[in-house]
Order: sequence, then C-alpha cells, then structure tokens
Amino acid sequence: MNNIFEPLNDDELIWLDDFLLERIDRDADFKGKDEGVLSVAELDGLMTAVVSGPVMMQPSRWLPQVWGDFPPAWQDEQQFQTVMSLFMRHMNSIATLLMEQPGDFEPMFEECIVKSETYTIVDDWCEGYMRGVALALEQWEMDTIEMKVLLAPIKAFQIEESPITDDKFSEQEINNLQKAITPNAREIHAYWLARRATHSPNTTFRHNQPKVGRNDPCPCGSGKKYKQCCLGQKGVAQSIIGEITEAAEEQPFSSLEELNDFAQQQTQQRNQKALDEFCGLSPGQMYHLLYTPFSSPQTLSFTVDSELTRDTRIMRVFIQLVEAIGESGLKVTATGNLPLKFCKAMAEQFRQEDDHTRLFSLGGIRSETDFEALHCTRLVAQLAGLIRKYRGKFVLTRKCREMLATQGTGQLYFELFKAYTTKFNWGYRDGYPEAHIIQQSFLFTLFLLTSFGETEQPQRFYADKFLTAFPMALDMFPETTYSTAEDTAGHCYFIRALERFAAFFGLAEVELKARKMSLEPYLVRKSKLLDCFVVFK
Repeated sequence: MNNIFEPLNDDELIWLDDFLLERIDRDADFKGKDEGVLSVAELDGLMTAVVSGPVMMQPSRWLPQVWGDFPPAWQDEQQFQTVMSLFMRHMNSIATLLMEQPGDFEPMFEECIVKSETYTIVDDWCEGYMRGVALALEQWEMDTIEMKVLLAPIKAFQIEESPITDDKFSEQEINNLQKAITPNAREIHAYWLARRATHSPNTTFRHNQPKVGRNDPCPCGSGKKYKQCCLGQKGVAQSIIGEITEAAEEQPFSSLEELNDFAQQQTQQRNQKALDEFCGLSPGQMYHLLYTPFSSPQTLSFTVDSELTRDTRIMRVFIQLVEAIGESGLKVTATGNLPLKFCKAMAEQFRQEDDHTRLFSLGGIRSETDFEALHCTRLVAQLAGLIRKYRGKFVLTRKCREMLATQGTGQLYFELFKAYTTKFNWGYRDGYPEAHIIQQSFLFTLFLLTSFGETEQPQRFYADKFLTAFPMALDMFPETTYSTAEDTAGHCYFIRALERFAAFFGLAEVELKARKMSLEPYLVRKSKLLDCFVVFK
C-alpha cells in the first residue's frame, strides 16, 4: 500500500484523469447542471486552493465540488478506496511541497502542441482553484487589496469569467498573466499560513461571544481596554508587510524578485517562531505533526519497545485475536463480524482483568460491535493489513505471520498505531460531528501529554489546549439547549483523543476520580510507554 504522502506517479495521474472524465455518461443531460471536476489539472487547482486557504477543510466539504451533479457510480469498494487514496495522496503532496519547498511548487497546467508549437493551458487549473476559493468565499476576504491583487491572474483565466477571450489583452499581456499564476499561488499560501498561525489569542477560544467594543475590558483578561490591548496587536501577515515597508524605505528593492525573496525569508522566520497557542511549537513544527506525522525526523522520532507495548489494551486484544485465528481461522458471521461465542468469551475475560467497563455496551454482548475494543481492533488490524477475510474466515496475512516470527509484537503495535491514526475513522459510531482535526492532530495530543502529563490533569485541561490551538474546531459543533459548542467539542476530544486513542494504545492513563455525577470525572496523565515511544525534538 502506498504511503499517504507519496506523490502520484504518471500512470496514476493518467488513470485518475480518465476516471474524472469517464465517470459521467456521455448521454447524460448536462443542461443547467454542474459537471464537477473533469481533469487532473482542475483537481490540482481545487486542492491547491483548499490547502492554501484561510480555513482547514474536511473531505466531506470539498468532495461535492469534485463531483458536481454527477457523483460516480462506484463499481465496488476497491474502486472507491483507490480513488480516495489517490485524492488524499495528491492533496498531501501539494500541502507538503507548499510548506517545505514553496519555491519548487508548480501548478499542474496542461499543454497543447499545435504545429510543433507547445502552448500552456491554464484555464482548467484556474477554474479548479476558484472552485476551491468558492468553498469559503467569505473567509477569503475577496474585497481586500491583497486578495484582489494575488487572485487577479487566476481569476483572469477562470472559465466562467473568461475576460481573456474578449480580445482586451495582447499576447504579451496574456503571457505575463500566465507567468504570475505560479508565484501568486505560492504567495497566497504563505499569506494565509501566516494568518492561520495567529488566528486565536493565547486564551481558550470562546464560541459566539458578543462583539467586544473598543472601550470594553479586553477579553484576554489583561484588565486593559480592548483598544489598548489586543485590538491594536498586529497579526503575522501585517507585521511582515510592515517590515517590508520599513526595509523598502531604508533601501528600495531593485526588483520584484528581490522583494519576494525578502518576503519569503520573513515568512520562514515567522514559521520557525514558537507560539504560545501551540504550547511552544512553531507553525512549521505543527505542520509536520499534522501533515507528515511519520516522515518528519527533524520534528519527532518513534522507538518501539516490545515489552512495554505488549501490555497495552489494544495489543492484549490483538494478541488474543491472533491466537484465536491461528492456522485455522475464525468464521465470519453473516454480518461480516467475529463469531458471537468468541466475542462473549473475550468480553468476560476483560471484565475480570480490567474494570474499564466503558469498552462494553450497557446491554451486554449481542455481537462483535457491542465489544468496542474488539470491534475497533479487528477493523484496525484489517486496515493495517494484518488480518483479512478469506473464504468465509478471518485469517492472518503473510505480513502478520512474518512480523510475529521475526520482529515481535513491537512492530505489530506500530502498524496498528499507524493504521488507527491515518486510516481508521475516529468518528465511527460515536455520534459526534466528523471534526477530523481531532484525529489529524493526534501527534499534538501526544505532544501535550509529553509536555504536561507528568502530573494528573483534569480531562478539560487537554481539551482547552486543543481548542486554543485549533479554535476553528468549534465551528464543527452546534450549540444545543443543554450544552455549549465548547463543552461538546471538549467531550468529543476527550473520548476520541484521550480515552479511545491515547489510553487505548497505552500512551496515557485515564482514571475515574468520582463515581458521582461530575463535569470532569476523569484525571489524565502520561504513561511510561509514551516517553519511550515518541520523542519530540
């Protein structure tokens, strides 16, 4: 299976290009309908806008723009998984390049050869980019001078706008507009990256608070008036613009390239500066935690200890599952689950050994899905390629057997860890909104535990740290009569990130401090395994 950050090769790009076009029946009625994205060039533009813009977007938000009014009729689950994997890899490769080597980023323009002359076609890419912009049009602040200037060459080639076809531009002017697209796309990414890094003050973000007046007390708690405190503070982007202005006054830049180089240097310096809202991490380090979790040796490293991992909850379940499958396999039920008799036997054993009753459904074990730990472990083991279904049975894969024979349980733990964090859907069956940022920031959760977990902390402590770093997460949780968005988001974070991830993998200890009703009944601290397993640099 390909790494989720590996760029697509030529064959994969050609296959995906064909799929996007051929998903629509040639006899379909197109009148008044949105065809969606029809080429890899347009997809590349859309994804560039999504990873470059002012807000982080989940696939459920941008995928409808890809399909338009013509979602594909999937041949089977394998085709669906293949297309989604290609989408994620391509988006991740764009994000990685823009963050780590922005000067190497090049839009995926099309080329056309006419009478031995090669022409660059940018229209599809620009159309896709503006599709991405349209997903968060208000947040893009289209009326500001910065966005008007930076987006101008891209909008000029937008198919719906098409000012280029009006014979208002000379050939040289058209060439100049085309050449401006690439550097402007890089600048847009840097602009919003800086803005996102300073989105929130150094206090926990509060959802839907009344607007603060200039003469009101500042909400940061300083005791000063708002106009004398946070209102007057400059964001990173504004600071960079100010520094460029000051530098130009002292010694004017001799060319646009010199100015761009200076601006890039200033942005890179800002991206390397530790931020309080990230608990001492820089925007660059946070990027690595979010987008390149297993390929950023300059930010963190993993070390697997077989002895320590063996006693984790997920490994205890997995080892028993492996032993039960053995050489003969375990029969698959009609619903695709493990046999009920086996599930009940394992549940009874866990009740005797572990008082962690939240792993079981209150109504008893009627199927595999009622035993949360077993159900989750089985799904993750399949995603990790360690077990599979074969002729009506669950069997061990060759990969699993070889690891058991040569590498022990430590490497199996790491395979399960990678599958759980990058392939398994943390929102599966918990009833909360998707809020993928909780899963995407799994390494930030481990960083918080490493930094603050020496002593027990109430469950809300870590939720507050998470919401301070990612205040946009609150927009994913609605207010209700019984709970604020912040309370709901905090509880979702505790369940997914601390209880069902960190504690399940033995990286945190979650202790019930009170059996009676309490807003924060759990205390959390890091485990011995965490310090051995991951080291942040």
